[in-house]
Amino acid sequence: MPIVKPVLLGFVCALVFGAVARSDPAGLRQNPQSGSYVATAGDCGGRIVFDVTAQATLTFGAASQYPNDCDITVSNVGRYTGPGTARGVVLAIDRLEMPNQGNVLYPGQTTVFSKVESKWVETGYGQRQLWKPDNRVTFFVDCDAGSDKVSDGLGPGPGANRTLGHGFIRLSHFIDYSGGASQARWSTTGQCAPGDVLHMAGPLRGGEGHAAFVWNGNGTTIVNAVPGGPCAALFDNAVAEIVNLTCRAENGNACFGADSGAKLYFITTPSTCSPGVGSGFTVSGPGSTIEFFNVGFNFGSPGVATAPVSMFSAQNGGIVIFDTPQTITFLGDVAFSQAGLVAYELGGILLAGTKFNTAGHTVSGLRFLCEKFSVLRGLGGSPNTTLPGNQDGIIGPDCRAF
Repeated sequence: MPIVKPVLLGFVCALVFGAVARSDPAGLRQNPQSGSYVATAGDCGGRIVFDVTAQATLTFGAASQYPNDCDITVSNVGRYTGPGTARGVVLAIDRLEMPNQGNVLYPGQTTVFSKVESKWVETGYGQRQLWKPDNRVTFFVDCDAGSDKVSDGLGPGPGANRTLGHGFIRLSHFIDYSGGASQARWSTTGQCAPGDVLHMAGPLRGGEGHAAFVWNGNGTTIVNAVPGGPCAALFDNAVAEIVNLTCRAENGNACFGADSGAKLYFITTPSTCSPGVGSGFTVSGPGSTIEFFNVGFNFGSPGVATAPVSMFSAQNGGIVIFDTPQTITFLGDVAFSQAGLVAYELGGILLAGTKFNTAGHTVSGLRFLCEKFSVLRGLGGSPNTTLPGNQDGIIGPDCRAF
C-alpha cells in the first residue's frame, strides 16, 4: 500500500476542509438553522447560523444548563431585498435584557453570548454593528395584532411591532441606511393607544432625500390624549413623508408639527387632523417646513363641534406650503379661538389657491392673522370670503398678504 506523503496529505486536507475555513474565517463549527431554535450545550464553541425568510426565535436556557467557559456565536446571514425575504431573529436569552442593542438580530448581524459567572452576557456586542441593508427597508406597526417583545417588525400582523414608539426605535436606532438602502418605509395599521405618538428628533442615519422616511398610515388613528406635543412631531432637521394618517388631538395638543429645521411632507392620500382645543399644523423655526405635495387633507371631527386655536400656525421662520391648489374638507363644525391661519414673526403660509370645502358644516372665528414680517400667499384676491371663518382677517402693517 503506497504511503501518503505529509505534503500530499496536507493538500488533501485543505481540499476537504477548506470550505469550512472559507465560510467561517474564525474556524468555528457551524450549526445552520432555517427556523426557530433552542441552543444546546453542543453549540458551545461554535456558531449558530440563521438564514430565515420567516421570523425566527433563538432561545437560550438557564446558563446552568451549559458548561463553563461556553461561548456561542450567532449570525444572521440572510439578505433582505424587501418584505417577505430575509427576516430578523428574536433573541430570547434567559434573564438577559438587551435594551441598548435590542433583542433582534437583523440580517447581516453577528454577536456572541458567553456564560460568565453563571449567567449569560452578550460579549459580542461590539461585533453587532448596526444593520446596514442595501435595499429599502419596510417596517410594520400593527396597533392591534403586533408585539414589541417578540416581533422583528419586518412583517405585518404578528410580525409587526405594536406601538409607534417601539417601532420607530427599531427603524431609527439599530439601522444605518447608508449601506445602499437610503430610505425606510413605515406601514402602520389600527388605532394606537392614547399617547402613542411619533417624536422624531433628527433624520434617519444615512437616509437621503425628502423620501428618506415615508410613513404610510393606511388610515391608522393616533389619539394624542397626553399633554406634551403633536401626534407626529419632527425636530432638529428630521425629514418625513406622511400618507393617509388620522390624528385625533386632545388636551390642547396639535395634530402635526415641524420645528428646528424639520421638514414634514404630506403626499399621495389625504390625512386627517381632528383637533380639540389645540392647533392643526404648527411649524416654527428657520428652515422648518410643512408641505403638501398634490394632496389636501380633512379637518375637524365628524359629528363633533371643535374649537381649535388654529388650522395652520407658522412662526419664527416656519413655512406652510401647498405646491398646487388642493381642497381642504371640513368634517364637522369648527370655531377657531384665534384664527384659521396664523402667520407670525417671519412665518409664511403659501396656499397656491387651495380651496376650502365646508361640506355643509359651520366654520366660525377669525379667518386669518398675519403680523410681524410674515407672508400669506395664494388667497385668491378675496381673502375674507375664500378662507374659512365668519370674521374678517387681520393684516398687520408689516404683513404681505396677496
